[in-house]
Amino acid sequence: MNNITEKTTVKQHRKSSPKPRISPKQKSFFAERLTKIRLEENLTQEQFAARLGNDISKQKIYLIESGKRALNTELLYKICMTFDISADYFFGRSNNRKNHREDANGDRRGEELSALREELNSLCKNVASIAEKVVAIETNAKTLLNHPLLN
Repeated sequence: MNNITEKTTVKQHRKSSPKPRISPKQKSFFAERLTKIRLEENLTQEQFAARLGNDISKQKIYLIESGKRALNTELLYKICMTFDISADYFFGRSNNRKNHREDANGDRRGEELSALREELNSLCKNVASIAEKVVAIETNAKTLLNHPLLN
């Protein structure tokens, strides 16, 4: 297939596969929730974008907050993970902002998850420290093995 035909096929495919439509009401709802989260965190649009990563601009946050652009799933995921927010909060299924689950008895597990995260972070730091020590020991062993008195 030549280059012109390939480009035409791709363009035709794009035209034939419609993008999912989000109603103005949904855009407005997402915009309100996003703005509320940003203000609760006491962040400017620029600071909020920076916390989400290099690929998110202040302009993108502005467009979503003003309802001119929809919130895509990738950005929704980043916001939920960065600020520990439930996706249900964005969809209006919950007014509870925090990302924790309830079991069948209604017991909250958010505190337990936080404690486990802290413990996991501590263990990761310990592993990193041990790995650094192993590298230092290996370096010292190589130096000793290459010492002239041992050869």
